[in-house]
Amino acid sequence: MSFIDTHNEKAKPCKWVKSVEEILASVRRFCFKANALGVSEEV
Repeated sequence: MSFIDTHNEKAKPCKWVKSVEEILASVRRFCFKANALGVSEEV
C-alpha cells in the first residue's frame, strides 16, 4: 500500500483559517524580504 493510499483512508477536509487579506499580507512580506536579500526572480 502506498503512502497516498494510507493517507487517503483517513482523509480530512482542508480548513482555511486565515482570510484572503492575511494570506496576501504574508506573501507581500515574503516578497519584500526576498527582494531585500537579492533573491533572483527566476525560478
